[in-house]
Amino acid sequence: MRQTCNSDGGVGSTENVQARGMTLLSIFVDTPTAEPNPETKLLADFKTDTHLRKVYLAGREYLNKEGQTSVSPLIGKIMQQICTDPTLCPEYPSSFGLPEFTRRATELVLGRDCHAIVENRVLGVQTVGCTGAVRLGAELLKHWYNVSGVWCGPVYLSSPCDDSLAGIFEAAGIQDVRRYRYWDTEQRGVGVQKMMEDLEMAPEQSVIVLSASAHCPTGSDLSQKHWRLLTQLMVVLLHNPTVFAVVSNVTDVIHLTF
Repeated sequence: MRQTCNSDGGVGSTENVQARGMTLLSIFVDTPTAEPNPETKLLADFKTDTHLRKVYLAGREYLNKEGQTSVSPLIGKIMQQICTDPTLCPEYPSSFGLPEFTRRATELVLGRDCHAIVENRVLGVQTVGCTGAVRLGAELLKHWYNVSGVWCGPVYLSSPCDDSLAGIFEAAGIQDVRRYRYWDTEQRGVGVQKMMEDLEMAPEQSVIVLSASAHCPTGSDLSQKHWRLLTQLMVVLLHNPTVFAVVSNVTDVIHLTF
């Protein structure tokens, strides 16, 4: 029988407490339920659909015939090498993650000959997944982006973008989250002109969240010409670009300073 502590310090059974009309409720009973992710709901609807020729095209992973995430041969080979490598240390890594991993990840994204890397001005931190990287980047911006005052934004996200991004920045205390136009429905591609117009109207020292590749959810990326135009705009307006780079399950959230 479970026991509870009485108000006078004594111990009584749960049944006795309930018999006296006291209801045992969780302290989280009034916690609001988060809105379901549209992608999660879509996947649930797909699973309950009984159509024999149904096809799910909204996921971000490749699935096999059994509906399980498909692992590429290269990733599978690397996983086997890790499992059988006797030189790997089984101890917990530092709070910054595995140094070799962060070094190679930053070199992959920025280029080994990048001046910032050569001059030792790049710091990489390994996080748990993409959302962990975004949250850590948001905390960095919140506390250290503008040390001369309390900075609360604005942060500009593309429209459309990953549904979780706005909530992550807001949870870190950055409430001023705005949008810039990215996708052009008529052209079926990136609306660079409208994007530039929105960013030109952004206040100085705004944080602009950009996608280096595999933009979610459109899949349309900026060309090198577009990146050059954006770079010039960032320098003139003193904006701080935050770039997402997704490469084979590795997500880098990079804060660049011009």
